[in-house]
Amino acid sequence: MFASYQKGVTDQFYPRRTDLTADLVAILQDEIKALIKDGVPYIQMDAPSFTDFVDERYRARMRESGLDPEAALDEALAASNDCFGGAKNPGVTTAIHLCRGNQRSRWLKEGSYDAIAEKIFGILDVDRFLLEYDKREGGRVRAAAIRSSENNEVVVGLVTTQTLT
Repeated sequence: MFASYQKGVTDQFYPRRTDLTADLVAILQDEIKALIKDGVPYIQMDAPSFTDFVDERYRARMRESGLDPEAALDEALAASNDCFGGAKNPGVTTAIHLCRGNQRSRWLKEGSYDAIAEKIFGILDVDRFLLEYDKREGGRVRAAAIRSSENNEVVVGLVTTQTLT
């Protein structure tokens, strides 16, 4: 949500980034509610922007644009929780997928999940965390960083998309 706000473009319609975030959250809340009403038992959101916070290049870009990376992460976590707010129903599993920009075998983001693990696992209110893994630096997450309980599952992908060997 924070990555979609571009000064000189988005601010023509949304004076503040938080205004855009509020509209996006409302759209996703409505979609999630409609899916649950239709009987969908598994609701998953992709969250590729969360791994921006593990890559120092992306964090530097945030600072250059006037964003505090830690405040932006907190805002993104709160918005994601707001999206899932109406999804906590019996028989519905909520999940979030943190990807590292691995589209078309490109390595877009580097850095350890450990940099965000405490906040991600401690704040996000979902049943399942799906973490993209590959063998490049930072693809691993330390088990000690994972706060799991009886109500959470952490799934770490073990097949890399980068090589066939």
